[in-house]
Amino acid sequence: MAEYISLWIKPHSVEALSITEAGEELKAEEHFSAVYSDESGLRKAIAEASKTFGHPSIRWFVGLPLEDFSFRYLSFPFKKEKAIKAALPFELDGILPYPVEELETSAYIAPASGESANVFACAILKEKIIQYRNVLKDAGIEASVLVPDITALKSFADRFCSSEEKLVLNAEKERMLVLSDSGGTLDFHVSETKVSGLKLFLASLEERQIPKPEKIFIGGRSAELFYDGDTEKTEKPMVPFGLAVCGASGKAIFNFSHHTGFSLKLTSGLRLQAVGFALACFIGIGYLLAGNYSKSVELEETKAEVVKVFKSVFPKSKPVKPLFQLKQKLGALEAKMKGAGLLEGERTDFLWILRELSAKMPKKPELFIDEISFSERGLSLNGKAKTFDEAEEVRKSLEKMGRYEKAEIAESSASTDKTSVSFRVRLK
Repeated sequence: MAEYISLWIKPHSVEALSITEAGEELKAEEHFSAVYSDESGLRKAIAEASKTFGHPSIRWFVGLPLEDFSFRYLSFPFKKEKAIKAALPFELDGILPYPVEELETSAYIAPASGESANVFACAILKEKIIQYRNVLKDAGIEASVLVPDITALKSFADRFCSSEEKLVLNAEKERMLVLSDSGGTLDFHVSETKVSGLKLFLASLEERQIPKPEKIFIGGRSAELFYDGDTEKTEKPMVPFGLAVCGASGKAIFNFSHHTGFSLKLTSGLRLQAVGFALACFIGIGYLLAGNYSKSVELEETKAEVVKVFKSVFPKSKPVKPLFQLKQKLGALEAKMKGAGLLEGERTDFLWILRELSAKMPKKPELFIDEISFSERGLSLNGKAKTFDEAEEVRKSLEKMGRYEKAEIAESSASTDKTSVSFRVRLK
């Protein structure tokens, strides 16, 4: 019989559960919990958990708050794991909230057919993950698994949820974790424990054309808020059991128990990017001409020139698919410049959008806009109005912006006391 400790570090509390495994069965044994408000409190709570359960042979599996991590979807025209890991820093540069050299990363390569690969990349500040490692080390805990807590829901779903297209929700008193594993796509959500939060997440899946889950599995101390005819209740502690499953299997995704960072520094000046663009175009044309007219030896020389150009522009990066990487980088640069309004032609930057919204929105004292989501695909606004008619007035006003072909109310509902209406307008 194996014994594990699942240690779940949440934003303001710590929970630990000793778990025994016999065959396919997991059994919860002793439980520990404590609250904290700062790093000193976190250290104290984890030290107490260590004293409660610690002995030399026990294995610790640790889940960290999802809020500390950043995630991005990427795609590669190749599937080899080694090549993907080498290209990952290059692809993440500029699309994360911090410089890439300040981050540690991990990646999940989704199962797929064909020659391409879909990759879910995860990153955390080195400073933050080192802090967690030091707190655990000082408490005498050597974590064999150190993962975002959402990883535990993925492992729990794979082990205990039978449906292929599924959604798993763990609802605690003040915080809920939601994982969708559907259509070969992983997606997740963390927020306050509210039914409206789940509805918004499901609506976002539909908007991105991700298949609707066949089954919704609900667990946690506040699971009763979400029970209905379409959900399936589980009494198993989702995150602690999920940590035990991913730790015991040795197949934890996004595992940060050891250093997984990389070092990469890229010149930020647009001059170097412009040089890279010109050279990429030149070498790209040479690459195509060589394929049509040159002998094989000349083709190899051209490929070598591509690598040489790539290394001169990005000296710290590995040229896995250099021509492809250059094109991707330049495409990302063009998208950034377009978003900032630096390209000629129609204004599409966010400041322009805000100015247009300010001019077109109805002047109502009871009208509030809570959230604006902007991308090349469209614009989405979440807000509150006094009546459904006022929400419709917002939709009609936004249709006059001109940039979008269609404005529609994707969702609307009245408050419990009937004094206000929450709505979401989507522009395409």
